[in-house]
Amino acid sequence: MESQTERQELLTVEEVVRILRCGRTTTNQLLWSGQLPSVKIGRRRLVRQADLERFLEAHQYHPGEQ
Repeated sequence: MESQTERQELLTVEEVVRILRCGRTTTNQLLWSGQLPSVKIGRRRLVRQADLERFLEAHQYHPGEQ
């Protein structure tokens, strides 16, 4: 039996759009370019919640930094 930490929640593109608060086109560009990792199962593209969190951390704005 897998533990909670081993199981990763998969988010739909629509859920990612809502979380990022940006448009579907921008989100798709992030996915297609590989900037935001995703998995494709059949015709569905899904994003691991951990990958989305890493993406947000990497793109966090720090005023005063170059």
